[in-house]
Amino acid sequence: MDTMKFMKGITFAPFHKRGSLSTETTRKSFDYMIEQTAVDFVILAPAGIQKTAHSEEICYTSEDTFSDEELIQMIRYAKEKGIRVGLKPTVNCKDGTWRAYISFLSMLFHANQNGRTGLRLIQSFRHIMQG
Repeated sequence: MDTMKFMKGITFAPFHKRGSLSTETTRKSFDYMIEQTAVDFVILAPAGIQKTAHSEEICYTSEDTFSDEELIQMIRYAKEKGIRVGLKPTVNCKDGTWRAYISFLSMLFHANQNGRTGLRLIQSFRHIMQG
């Protein structure tokens, strides 16, 4: 049986806006975090936005989250330093509703009824991780 390698990880820069992940300050902060915590695994959390807790559309391309290009650059930067990377896509509500109230089950039902399964989103994140 395969066992998972022990990981010492931390989430870095959750809920940051577009442009914030590609700055020199962010890289210095990342380096400082690695140095001070000795982590070997980092989680990046792109935050999708939906209008309300009951909206059926999630946007990962707004100014409220970092771009795919920024995410790819940060993944490469981490890997160059020998840090393993995981993605943890999240969703927040634009109207300020706490995300615990998001109705994912009804969203999945409606998505399936319309013939949409979210596969495009999964493929997008797979492409980013390979970048």
